[in-house]
Amino acid sequence: ATISYDRRDETVAVLHALREKCHMDLVVQTEEMASLQRIKDHESKLAKFMDVKGQKRCMRDLLDRKETRRDERHNALQNQLVRNEEILNRVWKMSGTARINDFVAAYTQREFENYTTFNLIAALHFECETLNDSIIRLKDDI
Repeated sequence: ATISYDRRDETVAVLHALREKCHMDLVVQTEEMASLQRIKDHESKLAKFMDVKGQKRCMRDLLDRKETRRDERHNALQNQLVRNEEILNRVWKMSGTARINDFVAAYTQREFENYTTFNLIAALHFECETLNDSIIRLKDDI
């Protein structure tokens, strides 16, 4: 019984020593992982910094080109605005009205007259086509 008890004590002591060793290994490995993670994070920050630094050099050129394109578009829009204002002024002069309501009323009336004329011409054209077909049939009959 004493031998068994001594063996059990030895086994418990070995288990306790192994647990302590495992715990110490875990602590050391955890510290090592934290250290490696800090190094990785630092390297990542350096890589990002270098990427941004390189991009800033390229970005200056891109920003200059973008600003030039924006200025060109702005100038084109300004020119278009001037042309549109000139056209609008010519329309106002041709209409002979100074108020927009008078202009809209005159435009609506002209549009109605033009639509009516178009319908009349379309009806006359259809009637001419019908008469031509009738004449051709009559000639064939004669």
